[in-house]
Amino acid sequence: MKTTTYRVYPSKELESIWKKWVSAARKVYNISIEQLNKNQG
Repeated sequence: MKTTTYRVYPSKELESIWKKWVSAARKVYNISIEQLNKNQG
C-alpha cells in the first residue's frame, strides 16, 4: 500500500475547529463501542 503524507499548518481558529470535530468523533466512537459491548454480553 502506498501512502502520501501532507503537512498542514492551520490557523489557530481552524485548529480549534478540528479539535472539536475529533473530540466529537471520539465520543461517538466510544459510545458506539460501549453499546456494542452491552448488547453482546
